[in-house]
Amino acid sequence: MKRFMLVQVIERDMSYEFFDTLKEAQTEMRNQFYCSCYEPEEYIDDQMADIKEMSAWVTDGNNHDDYDWWIVDLQAQ
Repeated sequence: MKRFMLVQVIERDMSYEFFDTLKEAQTEMRNQFYCSCYEPEEYIDDQMADIKEMSAWVTDGNNHDDYDWWIVDLQAQ
């Protein structure tokens, strides 16, 4: 059974993926985050995005979409 779930929401459209390890989930979240906006570091500096250990978000990213991510530990529930 997969332990971690990565939830992604793009303009209210929710999807999710399951991973065996936290590192795998974090790697996928980072990949999606860095693909969601043209200049991620600039977005962070302008407070239009943030990425943490278990979550991330981008406002007005690619195609002017808003993005959110959460990693859920399914065994902690």
